Amino acid sequence: MSFLKRQLVPTTHPNESGFLEQNGDAYPCDFYINDEYKLGNVGEDALSDLLISPIYSEFLRLKPNLPDKCKSCKYLKLCHGGCPRNRKKDDAIQPDYFCDSYLQIYDYAHERMERLAENIKRQWLWNHLHSGHRKPDRNDYCLCGSGRKFKKCCDLLLSTKHS
Repeated sequence: MSFLKRQLVPTTHPNESGFLEQNGDAYPCDFYINDEYKLGNVGEDALSDLLISPIYSEFLRLKPNLPDKCKSCKYLKLCHGGCPRNRKKDDAIQPDYFCDSYLQIYDYAHERMERLAENIKRQWLWNHLHSGHRKPDRNDYCLCGSGRKFKKCCDLLLSTKHS
C-alpha cells in the first residue's frame, strides 16, 4: 500500500502483470483477453518465451505513455495513470476515462488514509516494543519497511498524538 510505503508484491518491475485463463492461455492483462493480445499458453510455451513476446513488449510500452495531466498529478503513485484501455480516444492518449472520479475519491480519502496508515504503523511499533524488542536506534532503518531511517519515519509517531 502506498500509504504504508510498502510494496504489495515484491518485484523489480512493478508495472508488469499478466493474466492466465484456466486453460493456460496467457494475456498481459485481464482487460486485454482477445486474440490480438494472446501471448501463448503456459502449458505449451515456456514462461520465458511469453515474457519476451513482442505482443507483451508492445503492451508494456502502453502503460508509461502518459498524458501531461498524469505526469504532473499528485496521485500518480496511486493510480499509475489508470488502465491504458481507458486512456485512448480517437488514437490520442488522454487521461483515464475515470480520472475525474479518481481525483474526487483521492481528494476525499487521502488525509483519512494517511491517518489510518499512521495508526497502523504506530500499532506495529507498539507491538514491537511491548513484545520485548528494543526501540530502533535513530539511524537504524525503520521497522515499517519504508526504507527511511527510524528518526525520519516512525520515531515521529512516538511523539505525536494518537488519532
